[in-house]
Amino acid sequence: MQSSAEETPKSGILEKMSSMTVIAQKELELAKYELDEKEHLLEELATITNQKIKEAARTNHDLKTKVEFLQDLSSNLDGANKKLQIANMELETQKIHYKKIKTKLKSDLENLIVREKTLEIQRTQLLYEVEEKSKKLAQAAKMANVGQLSSALVH
Repeated sequence: MQSSAEETPKSGILEKMSSMTVIAQKELELAKYELDEKEHLLEELATITNQKIKEAARTNHDLKTKVEFLQDLSSNLDGANKKLQIANMELETQKIHYKKIKTKLKSDLENLIVREKTLEIQRTQLLYEVEEKSKKLAQAAKMANVGQLSSALVH
């Protein structure tokens, strides 16, 4: 049985992962926008100096590396999110299964209790009948003895 305390951290993790994915995507879009802007500036500044071109190229390379990192991070987070969703679905399936088993066991236990009470009533009734028949047999035996004695006295 899963407690709600265990589900809450999973929900928190999912929310953090979703939040991080959104942030990563925004940073990616911002980085792409900055990259386009830098490329445009490079075209305008191409005539200024070779040193500034090299500097801008280094900046461009760094941005591409960060964008790739963020894309990888976003992809990894998406994969982890899918795995968590699958695990949650499996847990829900198990929860439903265990609930059905619990209901079945409860029903079986109730039926067993009813059956035991019925058997106890039958046992009590049979004991009563045995006691009554034993009394009748004892009375019949006494009467038979009295009959034999009186027949012996008569002869």
